[in-house]
Amino acid sequence: MPLQGKQRALRQAQLYGHLVARDGRLYYPGSSQPLGPVRVAKELVRSGWLILRDGKYKITPEGQRATDPGRFY
Repeated sequence: MPLQGKQRALRQAQLYGHLVARDGRLYYPGSSQPLGPVRVAKELVRSGWLILRDGKYKITPEGQRATDPGRFY
């Protein structure tokens, strides 16, 4: 997954508080447009930037820091 897709997922998790998985795709709450495959969230969990809790992918403090402007450049 390109870094840009992971960054977008993290920013949406930060904005909405969590992400949800439906039908193998990752969404922010209330969205019908997928952010990408659930694999993205699983990669972010392995990186320590998201955590799966109560069926929702929630951003961690490390994930919050990773969304700082300029962090990915």
